[in-house]
Amino acid sequence: VRQGFVSLSRFDNGRLALQAAHQDVQAARLDSEVAAHDVEQARAALSAVQRGPAAGGRTFVLRAPVAGRVLRVAQASEATVAAGAPLLELGDTARMEVVAELLTTDALQAAPGSRVLLERWGGPGVLQGRVRLVEPAAFTKVSALGVEEQRVRVLMDIESDPAAWRALGDGYRVGVRIVTQSVASALQVPVGAVFPVEDEGVMAVYRVDGGRARLQPVDVAARNGSRAWIRSGLQPGQDVVLYPAAAVRDGVRVQRRRTS
Repeated sequence: VRQGFVSLSRFDNGRLALQAAHQDVQAARLDSEVAAHDVEQARAALSAVQRGPAAGGRTFVLRAPVAGRVLRVAQASEATVAAGAPLLELGDTARMEVVAELLTTDALQAAPGSRVLLERWGGPGVLQGRVRLVEPAAFTKVSALGVEEQRVRVLMDIESDPAAWRALGDGYRVGVRIVTQSVASALQVPVGAVFPVEDEGVMAVYRVDGGRARLQPVDVAARNGSRAWIRSGLQPGQDVVLYPAAAVRDGVRVQRRRTS
């Protein structure tokens, strides 16, 4: 700096960097001392346990608060652990529950006591269940399409024989269908056959009568993603046009076609 080969600002930056490095060295030395102290504590605790009661050491039995199976091991190796630190995660897999995150609009229909069908769980058949609780507080969840949705957790008990779903474990995925309404001998049509009639403000289908499509207003009591329950307007066994094109009108001749 005195000879002008280095600027004063660069000299100041170097001096500050040197001071910071000295502080880092000092902090590292203190961390090393703390680590050495921890090692001594761990060795002392391990020695006391390994000596056993006959040699003046101490042993103790850590009992699980509940009966169950080990689901996860939080502390896999010997170590000094703080009071309250988790060691194992236990669970009774014979008393599992199913938790589904439903849209709040759907959860309003899933009243406690509703029948539940558990499908696609990996085993044969369909398991039976029952809604036990709909949590009172919802939460916001972003869908796969980036849409914020309000969802609520619905808790369900499995009522089928435990021997039938013994292979199910914690965190397994199942498909859930909650029965919100049950009607005997309900007349159903594919939901793709039902469409709104804009001029009349009603729902309708095209029924097939003598090879021609006839516009038939219907009273739709309920529907899901695949079926619509028709309260009135159709008779059992009548054929309907599935996914009618824009060219289909009342009286147009139609022909049956196999789609599968």
